[in-house]
Amino acid sequence: MGGAFELQGVRVPRDKICNPPDITVVWGILGGLATGAGMASACTQVSDGCEGMFIAMLLPWLGWGALGGATLALSSTTTIPHFQPDLAPYARFPQGLPPGATEADLRPRSGGR
Repeated sequence: MGGAFELQGVRVPRDKICNPPDITVVWGILGGLATGAGMASACTQVSDGCEGMFIAMLLPWLGWGALGGATLALSSTTTIPHFQPDLAPYARFPQGLPPGATEADLRPRSGGR
């Protein structure tokens, strides 16, 4: 059987992430705003010329938050090729096999592809 029943691969979650990528970026923004405001306020108490302190604290937080979010998004899933026998225990067809498909169609072809 070919065509309609060929599986190229499966994207699966690698692990359960406590903080999804968008939350990581939000924490970067909030941390940058809070740190920038706090440091700018503290700086003005002891010195003049603290205009750039807010931006100097905000930018690293935004950068690290964006990098962390992107890293979480990229590393949270993995693609498993269709010929991996590791997938067999996870195959589920609660509605039954598709019309025209047999159990033999679900077995990997010899040669890996």
